[in-house]
Amino acid sequence: EKLINSLPDNIKHRVRNIYLVGSRAWLPERASPSTDYDFFMVIDGYDGEEHGVHPNLPGMVANVDISAYSTQKWRQRVLSHELLALLCLYLPKEYVWKEDYIVPNFRFSLKRMVRGVMTERWKCWDKARRFFRDGDPYFGKKNIIHGLRYMMFGMQWVEGCETLNVGCATHVYDEVMGNESSDWNDFQAVYNKKFSDAAEALKEAVRVQTAQFIERVSHHMKGSNWLEEANSILSISSAETLLSDLCKYLACDVESDTEQNLHRVRIDRSESPALEKCPFISCLNGLFIRGGDTLDIVASLGPAPFIFDEAAAAFASQRVLPLLETATAVLRVPVGPWYAVSCDSGRFHVYCGSGDILGESTERWQAACEQHKLNVRFAFVKPLCVTFTRNRLADEPNSRA
Repeated sequence: EKLINSLPDNIKHRVRNIYLVGSRAWLPERASPSTDYDFFMVIDGYDGEEHGVHPNLPGMVANVDISAYSTQKWRQRVLSHELLALLCLYLPKEYVWKEDYIVPNFRFSLKRMVRGVMTERWKCWDKARRFFRDGDPYFGKKNIIHGLRYMMFGMQWVEGCETLNVGCATHVYDEVMGNESSDWNDFQAVYNKKFSDAAEALKEAVRVQTAQFIERVSHHMKGSNWLEEANSILSISSAETLLSDLCKYLACDVESDTEQNLHRVRIDRSESPALEKCPFISCLNGLFIRGGDTLDIVASLGPAPFIFDEAAAAFASQRVLPLLETATAVLRVPVGPWYAVSCDSGRFHVYCGSGDILGESTERWQAACEQHKLNVRFAFVKPLCVTFTRNRLADEPNSRA
């Protein structure tokens, strides 16, 4: 409260989150009255510089350093697993001074965490070298400690920690600061290998866990087609557990519609070489899952059609595919490489990719449906414009969908 009240009037009422980081958190037993207070602060609508918030705290012996972010910028940093933002989500409670804004739809990813750790590790090593060469070995040593501490945090995440042991590098601090040398070559000779070994150990631990997850899920695949395979995989856990595991081990992206409790899985093969030989990627990429603890909808968008349930799947294979093939040839209506089928109160809705979104396609297809006595409504949409969780055109809200 004292900190917030010290802020400028146009900011103090918009503060959402405050996190204490730095030496006061990592090494509280080594802190002196003059040790800086370092904070990350999330502020609604903040559009200033990262270090543009300056509190007015008369009588303070120590400096107060605030790194400020808007809620939008903070969300981007957390979702991309930027290390200094990510660790705030796992701080001990005593260092979370205020947390009213929770980043929506955040799911932890080992792959992205490692990327964030490696980025900060290289920054710390480069800063350490420059500080030594500029005649400031104290800050050079601090950056060596930071780099090793961050990789220790990484190993804690691999081990499944929910709260970081932020004091894990105290012995490293004592070792590095106890070295009275001011020669960069002395530190490089010792800590270059320690940095490399810690980085490789972290990467290997993630590789092992990812391989174990792929093997565990593959073991449950018993189906003969994508729908049966997807259901086999989904049967091993609740929807939320599966989504969390897909994000954690395979760096999947999950788009969620919280109102409908509907989630779409996207898998980027470039995120992990292990995915190239992963047997269940074809049935999980583009998967739609509905449910928290239960699973009542499976759908896929990709090589396979986008199907909402087994009734729609049977309808698609028995009636829609022959209709598409016949009517495309007879009516010469351009259809994209994908289609979608859903069922609402016994009536099936078919969404087809087409270059003729507002032309005669809809009427011509509907006429074909009536001729074949199918209780179906067709709608033609551009694949890149549609938001599948709501079945509406995102970029053309006033057009016919």
